[in-house]
Amino acid sequence: MDVKTAFLNGELEEDIYMDQPQGFVQDGKEHLVCKLKKSLYGLKQSPRAWYQCIDMFFTHEDFSRSQADHSLYVKQTGEYLLIVIIYVDDLIILASNVSILKWLKSRLEDEFEMSDLGELHYCLGVEFERDRANHTITMSQSKYIEEVLKRFNMEECKPIGTPLDVNSKLLKLTEEEFQGIQEEMQGIPYKAVVGSLMYAMVGTRLDLAFPMSMVSQFMSTAGPSHWMVVKCIMWYLKGTLDLKLCLRGKDVSLRGYCDADWGGDANERRSTTGYVFLLEWEPSHGIAIGNLQLPCLPRRPNTWPLVNAPRRPYG
Repeated sequence: MDVKTAFLNGELEEDIYMDQPQGFVQDGKEHLVCKLKKSLYGLKQSPRAWYQCIDMFFTHEDFSRSQADHSLYVKQTGEYLLIVIIYVDDLIILASNVSILKWLKSRLEDEFEMSDLGELHYCLGVEFERDRANHTITMSQSKYIEEVLKRFNMEECKPIGTPLDVNSKLLKLTEEEFQGIQEEMQGIPYKAVVGSLMYAMVGTRLDLAFPMSMVSQFMSTAGPSHWMVVKCIMWYLKGTLDLKLCLRGKDVSLRGYCDADWGGDANERRSTTGYVFLLEWEPSHGIAIGNLQLPCLPRRPNTWPLVNAPRRPYG
């Protein structure tokens, strides 16, 4: 759902005055100013005033605000579950049944001027597809990734099967080395590409977590070797545009594993910790990403579930 002219609903805490708008000035009263009763678009206070307004509404309706994300509100009773996600003036509503969904929509329309945009299909570059028969929701960013590849002239690149060579070691450049290649890297959009791919990683492309964590360490002193790894990530994305996250809400269980190397950082000899969470809906299957099925990891001598992982000393 969309809130029309959302910022105009905010209540101001400060006294703010503005010049009379054009066409409103009367003869002999040109010296007068207007005192604002509510926020306007363009005020620095407007976003905060609107958030306080919508927060007050959900608090009054007995929603609980998430401590991890203040744009997430949850209301759960023994009969139903309601989840609301807010992005500025857009609201994504998830409900356990239709009747409670209609109730919340009615309450919002009573309080604000709303537009009902229907079932969610696309939001912030993420595509959603719901299969009611199989009780699944799939999320993908294929359109967003295509736009990123096109923006950086990589739409015709040849795809590869992996985003990063397992033996790849990126070295930190010294100040003298960076000064020597600074002119060569002048026109290369390293930061822009890494930032664009980072959004795909935090959205639906969890398989990019490790390579993106590596290339993002060299944002200020990137060289040709680092840029080559970034291009490899884009080549990989070209061949995996159809990968999707598939979510199913039946018999869900969460399992986590962690492990660490020993001094694997070639620059500072630090150890790197890795972790993976499997959101399973059947005992023998893991997360389904498109046509790729990730099975549950076998337990190795140096790998433990996070629920009972022992402490490991480093040094």
